[in-house]
Amino acid sequence: MCRWSLGGILRIRARLLTLRVRGVSVALAALAGICVLPLWGQSGYGHGTAGAVMVSKASVVAAIDSKEVNRLYLSDRTLVSEDGNFCKVRRAGPYFVMIAGIARATDGFDALRVAESVYRDGDGLEDFAARLITDIPSRLALILESLRAADRDSFNRSFRGQDVLQMSLLGTQARQPEAVVLAFRGSVSGQGKISVEAYRESCPGNCGGPNAVYFLGLHDAASQFLSSHPEVTESSTAENALRLIHLEYASHPEAVGGPATVIRVTGDGAVMEQAGACTDGAEVPGLTAELDRSIAAVENVVVREDVAQFSKRGKEVHSGELRAEVRVVDGSEEYDWQSQKAPALRLTQPVLPQPGLPQPWCGGEMATMLRVTRQVLAQKQGSMSRDDTTFAEPSYVVTFHATMANRYWQLVLGSRTYPLAFEGRAWFSDVDGKLLRLRWEATDLRLPASAGITEIEWDETFATSEIAGLPFLTPNVALYRVSYSKSVDRTDWTETRFSDFRRFGATENVRFQEASLR
Repeated sequence: MCRWSLGGILRIRARLLTLRVRGVSVALAALAGICVLPLWGQSGYGHGTAGAVMVSKASVVAAIDSKEVNRLYLSDRTLVSEDGNFCKVRRAGPYFVMIAGIARATDGFDALRVAESVYRDGDGLEDFAARLITDIPSRLALILESLRAADRDSFNRSFRGQDVLQMSLLGTQARQPEAVVLAFRGSVSGQGKISVEAYRESCPGNCGGPNAVYFLGLHDAASQFLSSHPEVTESSTAENALRLIHLEYASHPEAVGGPATVIRVTGDGAVMEQAGACTDGAEVPGLTAELDRSIAAVENVVVREDVAQFSKRGKEVHSGELRAEVRVVDGSEEYDWQSQKAPALRLTQPVLPQPGLPQPWCGGEMATMLRVTRQVLAQKQGSMSRDDTTFAEPSYVVTFHATMANRYWQLVLGSRTYPLAFEGRAWFSDVDGKLLRLRWEATDLRLPASAGITEIEWDETFATSEIAGLPFLTPNVALYRVSYSKSVDRTDWTETRFSDFRRFGATENVRFQEASLR
């Protein structure tokens, strides 16, 4: 993080690059040069990010690039290169978050997702920043531990004593535009323990004046420009913010570039003025039409579910199989388990698990998950960004957060029911707009310690199926996983496959029968 004011440079920290090792994105200090981390027979790196946040009394304007460059060396030293665009901005409540540095890791860490999930309704920017300062350091420390284990020399050169993640939080407080910039710096104690310290600056606040410029990522060319033209800091405009990062585009074309995202904050709030590789949440409701089509496809149908159950306890894995016939009537599921004696169960919301039903189990994949996602998106609670890596075809991913108060997803333990907050993501094809995948991940779990549950995930993909002779987009495979604490050393999961879709048809007696496929 680097901050400027009319008085010149107040502080410059090491500029950041981005490293990718087998899916791990981390930050590199450019002062030490580009480092290649050997790991499991292959190594690689990526680098990029140029961001500028301009603060004045009337507004805050921020711009950031979207280029992500990955270099992968295979075990035979073959070089594989891959360039792409990545949205480095995420909406969290009424605020926007921009990042540079450690973006994602194979342990599930995703800096933008974390920021969105820790936000709570009513948080001020300082409250929001405090949650991030509490939540993120321990996660980053685990990532740095794994990187040190892979290559201690590279870790010492590139991470020790460096800012490994920078985040800017942009929004309005009491109709005053504000920016809060966080820097997370890795350090190693005399006993060799890795820790991550958080640093925070706010403007207005402790920025030393009404005008300031913060840089994220590469900034040498922009810093040199401001040394000669400090008057630029007096005008927080999109043109000036873009000018600063475009200087890095010209200086480092191999590392930064792509369409730029611009965020503007005024007394009326924060908006995405230029989408770049992102898409503003205001466009999300247009996707509800596609969800409506998917929901209509599974209204009044009967389908076969084949459920494979797994339970890993220690090093032992136990498995079993179940089969159910599921009817969707008036938008809710009715389950008829064929492998055990259990009454049919009617669901209006996803609940897990139920007495007398297999463990673990989650119902609602056919219609409820679709309907709840549609409700959340219709309320304009989502933000959308481009994703060119998850599927073979380019797609857009919509992210949203549902609170416990919504009671969209509930967990049943014994005789008690616990509402779950969760982060949801929905992928849509950029080719034809079809829904590709839904994923929910429980957040802020508030369960009895005796349960030992630490994570709950629900993931579902979609495919085209024939129902009564016509093609419809329907659920294809669903994965549900419950993970427990290390002391319990247990993971339970189910894999459900859907087949044999049949349509119900109404008779004059308002009775239902299965329509023939022939």
